[in-house]
Amino acid sequence: MPLWIRKIFVIFIAIVTLGTVIPTNYLYSETEKSKADYINSNEGQDLSEGLSLNDDEISLPDLDSDQNKDTSIFTPWSEIASALTDYNELAPTFVDFAVREAEVQGIQKFGTYIADQVGDQYLDTILPQIELVMNNLTDEMDEEMLRHVIVSTKPAGGTGEKILHFYDGRSGRDIFRFHVRRDHPPQDGYWFNFHYHKASDNFESHHDLGKIYWDKNTPPNWMA
Repeated sequence: MPLWIRKIFVIFIAIVTLGTVIPTNYLYSETEKSKADYINSNEGQDLSEGLSLNDDEISLPDLDSDQNKDTSIFTPWSEIASALTDYNELAPTFVDFAVREAEVQGIQKFGTYIADQVGDQYLDTILPQIELVMNNLTDEMDEEMLRHVIVSTKPAGGTGEKILHFYDGRSGRDIFRFHVRRDHPPQDGYWFNFHYHKASDNFESHHDLGKIYWDKNTPPNWMA
């Protein structure tokens, strides 16, 4: 859909709903969204090998397929970043965006049953740590990288660890991986171990964010 038609649609919806609904996603470039979906579908992989992000070199996925639809309820980061010209605003805005995504995608990953049991602890103890880490991460990123970050929107289900990943949209390389692991120490119950990995140490180190106790019984699968 041409950009001018999408803009007219946005204005029309805003008028009809008296400004209470503004579908900003219609202003999001379809090509850019295609790249984001392509990267999100490859959990934790380094996409830089053998991959160019030029439009004419990628076989883009079918955007009408439910499997490839972006499940984020927020305006994409690329759209927010393009509206910010001052780096002093860019970095803290990205931190707020990342923490908000970690909150929503973390609860989404838990599924209803786990979220009812540990959701409040996650918000109270893990998210503040994520905010601190995000502040440190932005200090390691130059402005161009920060503007081109792509945030994944598909947490891993089952027993997978992924909550969300950050990628450099220019190369497809991972920047940051936010995970949760199920630990079961001998003679103890189950714990949810929240941690992250980052590109600056080649994802070799396991950086702890905190643990939340579950129960002596095996927890259900994520997103169950």
